[in-house]
Amino acid sequence: MPKDKLLLKPFFSFIILSLTWKKSHFINWKLARSCRGNRLTIHFCTMAPSILENDTFAPYQSNTSSSKSVLHEPANHVPSEIGHLELVLSEGPETLEHILTTNTNGAVRHGNHAGADNTFKILQLAWALTTCCFTSANSLLFDWDPNSGVSCLKALSTGQGSQFGNRLLSIEPDDSLPQVLRKLATLQRGAVEYASSKQNGSSDAEISPDLFATAFRYQNASTLNSEKNSEADVFLDITHAKDGQLFAQLAFSKQTISEPLALSVLHTFNHALTSIRMSPDITVEEVNMCSAHDRQHITQLTSHVSESNERCLHDMVLEHSRTNPDAMAVVSWDGDLTYGELDDLTSRLSHHLVDLGVGPEVFVLSCFKKSTWAIVSRLAILRAGGAYISIDAADPPAYLNSVIQRANAKIMLTVAEFSSQFQGLVPNIVELSKEGILSLPKQVEPACTTVRPNNACLILFTSGSTGEPKGIIQEHRTYATAVRDYSRILGLNAGTRMYQFDDYAFDISNNDYLVPLSVGGCCCVPHPQKAIHVLTRHMNDLGANISFLTPTVAIQLGPEDVPGLKILCIGGEPPSNDLLSKWAGKVKLVNQYGMGEVATFCTYNDDMSPGSGTNVGRTGTGAAWVVSPSCPDRLMPVGAVGEMIMEGPHLARGYLDQISRKSEAGFLQCTPKWLHELHPERASSARLYRSGDLVKYNHDGTLTYVGRKDTLLKIDGGRVDAIEVEYTARKCLSPEDSIVVDLLGAIDGVESPILTAFLYLADNPMNLSSKAWPNEPITFRTINENHSAYSKVELIKKAIGATLPEIQIPTLFLLVDRIPRTKSNKTDRRKLHMLGQSYYMPKREVFSPGARDGIPKPATHIPPKEVPVSNGHGVNGAKKRQVKNSTVTSIWRKFWNIVHFVR
Repeated sequence: MPKDKLLLKPFFSFIILSLTWKKSHFINWKLARSCRGNRLTIHFCTMAPSILENDTFAPYQSNTSSSKSVLHEPANHVPSEIGHLELVLSEGPETLEHILTTNTNGAVRHGNHAGADNTFKILQLAWALTTCCFTSANSLLFDWDPNSGVSCLKALSTGQGSQFGNRLLSIEPDDSLPQVLRKLATLQRGAVEYASSKQNGSSDAEISPDLFATAFRYQNASTLNSEKNSEADVFLDITHAKDGQLFAQLAFSKQTISEPLALSVLHTFNHALTSIRMSPDITVEEVNMCSAHDRQHITQLTSHVSESNERCLHDMVLEHSRTNPDAMAVVSWDGDLTYGELDDLTSRLSHHLVDLGVGPEVFVLSCFKKSTWAIVSRLAILRAGGAYISIDAADPPAYLNSVIQRANAKIMLTVAEFSSQFQGLVPNIVELSKEGILSLPKQVEPACTTVRPNNACLILFTSGSTGEPKGIIQEHRTYATAVRDYSRILGLNAGTRMYQFDDYAFDISNNDYLVPLSVGGCCCVPHPQKAIHVLTRHMNDLGANISFLTPTVAIQLGPEDVPGLKILCIGGEPPSNDLLSKWAGKVKLVNQYGMGEVATFCTYNDDMSPGSGTNVGRTGTGAAWVVSPSCPDRLMPVGAVGEMIMEGPHLARGYLDQISRKSEAGFLQCTPKWLHELHPERASSARLYRSGDLVKYNHDGTLTYVGRKDTLLKIDGGRVDAIEVEYTARKCLSPEDSIVVDLLGAIDGVESPILTAFLYLADNPMNLSSKAWPNEPITFRTINENHSAYSKVELIKKAIGATLPEIQIPTLFLLVDRIPRTKSNKTDRRKLHMLGQSYYMPKREVFSPGARDGIPKPATHIPPKEVPVSNGHGVNGAKKRQVKNSTVTSIWRKFWNIVHFVR
């Protein structure tokens, strides 16, 4: 419907209601009429300072009975300077009303400020905290327009905002609320001075209009200035009427943000005011930003947690040997097995293992290349009551020794090819072959009758932040629960033929054989060779119709290469738009998101399309919670970025030893208060894992993956999201190219860090002449104007500069002949950092801005900015230091939010 017609409804409403409305209502309507999009109307009403018995955050209320947009008269209160706050939100042309209340009386005690000036500062403080909450920003730029009386707060990165002197507001988690108010007062003076100098012709660097911005105007209704920014997508007017009441109306464009998100923002703002009143002297981190409105929504989003499947894994698999013994269980390059044959072989071997001392909570090593016997080995260990540890013989000896010693492993199952390698390290080495197993006696009775669903089934060793691998102990019931739910979600059955691509040391390999065998399907085991042409041939020859691949591998295939593939699951890395365009709609494409501490998967997205690569979908077994990254006791509002905590019966038991427990992320020992409050029936038995992953809840119940806490690179107090920089740069690269962003040069705070991009170009001649084997050294090359890759670097710099602040552009670009990868085919950032650091440190003067004459600097080098050091109040002192980068805070890009405070 045209906008002019939409405006008729509020116009006729005004004609009817203006006979009884006060002047303030007319002003409220007039401002709303000039806004485009939907409306959210808010009434701030002041009352005498008192704390009522029912002075709490009112429950969510909704009234959708009317089809006309009507502004309701607020309750009649005795006016005072600061007091009651009432918000009425209505959407036009349909009416949607919500009423919330809070009391701002004595909200923050700071100095002798009182009255309307104090009201403005408290509202300004609450909005600044709301801005930071939804953008993950910790720096705001403060501006003031003397012509319109509008002041503006823009969410910036620390490095970018530092050039704006005493107009930069830095909000740290440990700042007290009075400290932030003092910073705001200082910034107000600085903004006035800047506005005056700007009128005299001075100017500074431009700020991208894409950055999230909020503006304030606070004036009397009698002197109302209705001028507003015509480019505003979101517009909030607050009017201080003669009777002491405050009125506000929010208009927003649905093309910019959704109505639920706008509603969450407004509820968060109101709840921040409540928190400020309740605890005026707390720190920023202690302010509760999650409103009752969002808590109700979060309660719904986290309502489902599956019941634990109290079964042993081998029982789930081998029940099919009784119901359908002739069905194929394993097809492989080195031998096929029916369910009956699988039952017989694993039964014989399990009795032999029991004779060797295997039983519940005994850890047994399993070392195989891709083979039928790897699956036989695993199931036999489980039937004997033990738990298996899959290791790769190609791993460094020091790593293997560490795993063996930490697990106290005394028995290994392997093949003749690897047995000699472990002589002297493991007391009992059992070499497997079909003939050898068939020579063992056949027995009818179970090998172990004492194994229970709560016993360990496997230990997964995966990379840890300390450099030592984490030993994650999984139980039968955790995998049994996850496998059951995974099969249900994907609709798997006896016709499932799952391609087992990844190495056995990778956690997804457990899923690749347990899922098909648990539903009576078939596990397809290819040859160990992983070349793409071999992969496609084996996938077709084995008749696989479902497979899990990393995006790095999947992008090299096409649906036409594997016509029998019906379901493609991807995970481990965010998929590119090229991959989504290639596969979406051709097969059932499922984006799996998970971690070793959670069996099989955390979330899944089976509705993939270009542009949805970071949407990891919904939970399938447990509940996902989004909490403050620095304080897991505090929930984040829906739409705000926070750290993900997983809850559910598919969580691992825990870690093997203390070495694995050093990371900040890990299993929570105490149940958070919010779980007791929102789901008290689960609180006593809940298990929770703090992931270290940054996500945000979308209002449709899906989750968006933002990045890792440990990929937020810190430079002099600023933060750079390496993942976002890489994502932007990849738009200039082919699917075969790679880029990794990291910091080099920072050693114990002595060296000034430099933001570096490691660039791999598939068509670079350097790659053809190098031995790009996993254990070979990586070759690093700088890029100058004469280098063939220079034009590509310029494109990358231009792309980053077009969407991110200039300071986010890497200072140094290094060309590499390969990107190191882990066994699970993920980027090995730790190894690349170590090698890059070794290359950079001896040459750091060459790359520094102060390099002496005669030593060439790379053409891609960008001189660092001179940045004033912030003092204790967030304004700038005289001392200078260099900052080369900053955080990407624009979560709501192209979202321009104007907030008018009208006194």
